[in-house]
Amino acid sequence: MTVPGVTYIQFLRAATRTKLPPLEFYNFLLEKAKILKIPPEFLARELNLNFSGGEKKKMELFQALVLAPQVAILDEPDSGVDAANLRLLVKAIKMLLENATGVLLITHSESLIKKLRPAKIYRLRKGQSLC
Repeated sequence: MTVPGVTYIQFLRAATRTKLPPLEFYNFLLEKAKILKIPPEFLARELNLNFSGGEKKKMELFQALVLAPQVAILDEPDSGVDAANLRLLVKAIKMLLENATGVLLITHSESLIKKLRPAKIYRLRKGQSLC
């Protein structure tokens, strides 16, 4: 979803309810952005405005890294993502898991499943569970 007029910095500052001074919070965001090789100028852009599909997926994972939710639902995080960025997404998802975020991953990609080695897999075919 595009949110004109709201930058990632503004959105994440409000969402985290941080008490950090602006410069410290910006540096915190830069640290998280480096994980996914997100250019610093993306942080000042409006939410999802003129982003490619792959960039949107990276920014969704960036938000999860910053917000550190108890549970993250990732719906096809690999769609529209090239091989180099797929490695970054896998790294970010593993970081979420290491930091006690539960992850519900929805994907069609066997290679992504193999790279992440999830604790539990549920397979569906024509709406029926194969487990």
